[in-house]
Amino acid sequence: MENSDFNKTVGALGREVVLIESRAHELPARFQTLRTKTELLKIDILKRGLENRTKSLARQAGFKSITRDGKKLGVSLAAAAAGIVLGGVLTRDGLSALTAGMSGFDGALQELGKSKWVVSLDGDLLVIPRNQIAPGRTWVTLESLLLALGELGVKARAGEQFGTIGAIVAKLKQGYSRLEYVLPVTQWVTRRE
Repeated sequence: MENSDFNKTVGALGREVVLIESRAHELPARFQTLRTKTELLKIDILKRGLENRTKSLARQAGFKSITRDGKKLGVSLAAAAAGIVLGGVLTRDGLSALTAGMSGFDGALQELGKSKWVVSLDGDLLVIPRNQIAPGRTWVTLESLLLALGELGVKARAGEQFGTIGAIVAKLKQGYSRLEYVLPVTQWVTRRE
């Protein structure tokens, strides 16, 4: 009887060992999936941060524009009022209407502050309007940087690892053809023949 119990126990332990071994073989695939998702997340955070920064800068510039020109205030308020009315008609909810109105006002501010944006690839990823660039930094257009980040996203899906955000920027500096470099006006060279 004792031998039978011992054989059952050994058999149960053998099945557990097989189960543990099969789970252990699944771990590398899970880690690879997590690593890929992490790399994609880093790129998405970088893209989203750049997009949010440009929206914030456009909003600030639009607000400054309104304070300089009162006519633009009327346009912005009209956009907000239209959003409130339209939101109220469609949803019949006051809070939704107010949200739509504020969204319309925010959109008008961003439109008034719209600019061609450039990003410095030096450490802090400074975002400014193209007409305000200064020498001493490596400037690229925002559009080309977002395209290059999209390319890195494809490479991340294929399993490539980039490391920190700084390493991603260093990778971008290594020569992505999609990056469109911009020089300050003081560095423009005219060719005379």
